Amino acid sequence: MQKSLIVGSIIAGAVLALAWGVVRWDDARQVASPSPSIVVSPNVSVSPLPSGSALPSTKPRPTVTPFAGPTGLTAPASCKLEGSVRFISKDTYESRNARISWENVDSRGRNIVWKTLPSGGLNIGPNIFESIGIPKGSSDITVALPANPAKRYTLSAEIGYGQIVDGNVVVKQAKCSGSIVVDVAF
Repeated sequence: MQKSLIVGSIIAGAVLALAWGVVRWDDARQVASPSPSIVVSPNVSVSPLPSGSALPSTKPRPTVTPFAGPTGLTAPASCKLEGSVRFISKDTYESRNARISWENVDSRGRNIVWKTLPSGGLNIGPNIFESIGIPKGSSDITVALPANPAKRYTLSAEIGYGQIVDGNVVVKQAKCSGSIVVDVAF
């Protein structure tokens, strides 16, 4: 009788230990796999917590750095070209609302870099923000033809802007949306 009581106690203890381990295992899995969350710190990063395992991940966490401009701007520069130009003689043209507009330009010293197809020959302005408004504005464009102009040009542009990267101002370029067609009709 004592033997069966001891064997019964051992079996009951083993069943209890097994049941306790299953309950603890479920609790550990629930703690180790919470919903994804956003972590906010001086270096902002967004990453989900590991799921399905209590072990930390060896993958590097991506870091999302918000835009910071040197004058407090919070978005990169952007620009847009619109309208057209029609030359009726070598020195006379008609502007059909040909303009460049921009946002988030941080310095009057930033450049506007014009590109033409076909390349070469045209003089286009404005080409610096010195005498036009920042951080947002628009300006009519001016165009002068070369000695032997093509019959048609397509203008595109990029504008410079500053962004703070690792404590330093880095000058970047933003490509303008749209284009301006210059027709030579003489």
